Amino acid sequence: MRAKTLAYPITDEANQQILHRRLDKKNRYFDVTNEMLDEFISKLHEVSLKLYEIRAIVKSELGE
Repeated sequence: MRAKTLAYPITDEANQQILHRRLDKKNRYFDVTNEMLDEFISKLHEVSLKLYEIRAIVKSELGE
C-alpha cells in the first residue's frame, strides 16, 4: 500500500509561495518550483517525440 503524497504551500527563500511535497517513504522532500516543472515538461516532450519515432517504425513494419 502506497502512502498518500501530500503537498502544501510554503514560502521559499525568494519570499514566493511554492509547493513543498513528500517524495518517498524515506521522508525525503522536494520543492515544486517553476524550474523543476519546466525541466519535467521538457523531458516529457522528449519522451513524446521518441514515442512518435517508435510508432512510425512499428507502423512501417506492419505495413500501415
